[in-house]
Amino acid sequence: SVIPLELQVNLPPPTNPIGTIPICDNDTDTYDLSLVDNMIVNSINGVTISYHNTQNDADTNINAIHGLFNYTASSHTLYVRVSDNTTSCFITSIFVLQINQNPVANKAPDLISCDDDFDGFVQFDLSANTNAIVGSQDPSNYTLTYYSSLTDAETKANPLNYLHPAYNGEIIYVRLENSNTGCYDTSDFAIRVNPLPIIPINDIVPLCNNDIPLVIDAYTGNTNDTYLWSTGETSKTISTSSAVGTLYHVGVTNPNGCITKDTITIVRLGLPDVSVNDTSI
Repeated sequence: SVIPLELQVNLPPPTNPIGTIPICDNDTDTYDLSLVDNMIVNSINGVTISYHNTQNDADTNINAIHGLFNYTASSHTLYVRVSDNTTSCFITSIFVLQINQNPVANKAPDLISCDDDFDGFVQFDLSANTNAIVGSQDPSNYTLTYYSSLTDAETKANPLNYLHPAYNGEIIYVRLENSNTGCYDTSDFAIRVNPLPIIPINDIVPLCNNDIPLVIDAYTGNTNDTYLWSTGETSKTISTSSAVGTLYHVGVTNPNGCITKDTITIVRLGLPDVSVNDTSI
């Protein structure tokens, strides 16, 4: 009698289709192929995975690429070999490593404004620098977001509103991201809040009976500031003999172009009344 032979067919390890792996370009021009291990199989236990430049190298298990792969083009076709450690059965697969270029976040100029209420803060529209940052790139392909730190910009955490109350010297970090690939670049610009001139005049100036003509002094202490009075005078001070209730307006402009305007009202103060009590006997 013939004894039937029992054949055992070992199957190669199960693998997942990959297709294309998109990455963003980096300064080292490398990609860690071990990141693909958990994509190609659901579990790396019991298998050996190697990467190769050709199908023949993968089939014959030669010239394996170890560790970091140095890319030299915008895309590379790579071959992966997955071998069962017990049966030595293997399967090969193919995928494309696609290297997407990062956008260029151009250096933007500082945003500059005059203080508006002497507190050192001004609300800026951060998007005013959009054109400078994007440059010649197609703005429809990109998203810009703004941050208070480089770490936040790189991790997309805590984005600022476009209308942002900023202080003098604050650094704003911008993230320019390709809306299709997610690749990004960062840049920064500074905030400059120029101070307003401080006019050392009270809104009400007293005019005593013996103070005619009255000298009104608007000198800020800055020799480079310029002055313009409602009288047309451009001096630091003016002299007046005007009646009570007269209004004067003065505008002071500093070298940064910041202007402070003030209105002065003249009020008269009479001499104090003096009464004498006769205490003689």
